[in-house]
Amino acid sequence: MKKYILISLIIFAGCDDSSSTIPSNSAIAESLCTKQLECDPEMLEEEYPSCVEDIKEVLDINSDACSVAFNDLKNCGNSHTCEEISNGDCNAYYPEVMANCTVEVCGDTDFECNDGSCIDSEWTCDGECDCGECEDEEICDAV
Repeated sequence: MKKYILISLIIFAGCDDSSSTIPSNSAIAESLCTKQLECDPEMLEEEYPSCVEDIKEVLDINSDACSVAFNDLKNCGNSHTCEEISNGDCNAYYPEVMANCTVEVCGDTDFECNDGSCIDSEWTCDGECDCGECEDEEICDAV
């Protein structure tokens, strides 16, 4: 299965980033997950460590632009109440995160396509192109 990152409140955005120094990826992830734990009634405390690890993993495998986008999102979230966030006060940074954090983290049972997207390994060699360049079917021809 794909490793999805549960970041329901990462739809922060629209805040000015007053900081010119970007904190570590761990610090960004911890801050985002702390705010999510505070604002998302469905998030359990036990999910906090995996939230931090998942976000940190995305930050680590993407460019510095991803860390900058997540940091801007973090700053916005930390300067707004949960109600303001749920009302969309931070939505403007969400496109920046999506544009700069494009590398998807595939799970153990996934096949990684050439564009970095993930499909279930069971979808390889099934006669249907599930990756953009059909590499999930091309690997079968080589066997």
